[in-house]
Amino acid sequence: MFTVEALNITLLKRRRAGVTGHISGQELLDGIRDVGRDRFGYLGRAVFEAWGLRATADFGDIVFDLVDAGVLSKQESDSKDDFAGGFDFAEAFEKSFT
Repeated sequence: MFTVEALNITLLKRRRAGVTGHISGQELLDGIRDVGRDRFGYLGRAVFEAWGLRATADFGDIVFDLVDAGVLSKQESDSKDDFAGGFDFAEAFEKSFT
């Protein structure tokens, strides 16, 4: 649910900025990072790890599972690799709050 919610928030922010259409894996990861910071602050990494998420590539697995389930759609050019190395959890959460 967190991933879908982050997607919806990212899409809403883009629409408000006058941007529409498909978002890339990196854009979704930026949204996931931002929503994680807003919701969990310094503890974002700990929350994600408690959910079994150790790296941004894990969000790619979630997204493509949701695509396979028919919840999300993708373009032909989209790949799980788009989510690899998106951001470092420690850098995004812990170090940004020090």
